[in-house]
Amino acid sequence: MSTRGRKADPRELEDALTEAPPMPDSMPDSMRDEWDAVTTELVKRQILSKAMLGAVETYILARWMQGEAKKAIAEHGALIATKEGFLKQNPACTVLGRAQQQITRLSAELGLTPASRARAGMGPEEDGDEQFGLFTF
Repeated sequence: MSTRGRKADPRELEDALTEAPPMPDSMPDSMRDEWDAVTTELVKRQILSKAMLGAVETYILARWMQGEAKKAIAEHGALIATKEGFLKQNPACTVLGRAQQQITRLSAELGLTPASRARAGMGPEEDGDEQFGLFTF
């Protein structure tokens, strides 16, 4: 199964949550603001369901891993010395790259990027009268 190509347009859900759920206790407390911001936005757009909470949790954890990897790289550098004195890539660089891949994929799937919000069903309701929105003269 390929993850490439156009993503399906998220639509308002009949079973959408009406309020942002609390962050699971298993999540790092430092990510509470991110959890609240993401879930509140998805609830506001009526596209968050209980079934999507796993994807949101994975997104938030990837954001946390990204931050942890950046801290490790800042502290130890992108290259570290082995016991033998050779330089090798800091494993945190790999963690950072994988976290960023997850963030990119999940932010698009959840509608958290400007491009994904521009797709049908992701932005605010349009009345149809103004075809060009901000570009009306």
